[in-house]
Amino acid sequence: MADWNPALYTRFEDERTRPAAELLARVPLDAPVLAVDLGCGPGNSTALIAARYPDAEVIGLDTSPAMLESARARAPAPGSPISPSRWLMPRPGCPSARRT
Repeated sequence: MADWNPALYTRFEDERTRPAAELLARVPLDAPVLAVDLGCGPGNSTALIAARYPDAEVIGLDTSPAMLESARARAPAPGSPISPSRWLMPRPGCPSARRT
């Protein structure tokens, strides 16, 4: 399977992130405990979710190792628990929802 190129993807990050920001603004949740970003790519939308819900554990899922590596670089605490197609953005005080 071919892998995605995070550098090329982030070249158009503003255009790719805008729809996620608009959708997130319409989500009627105040304080979720867990949020999952399916197909998180380089973590741009995942970062928006984490900023909107600072007390939630935010999980980014992607099948691309290159995209996950880029997403890890955005994490506030590099070195979070990771499996091949999953990346966790840790949040202090949140229970881990790891499922492999």
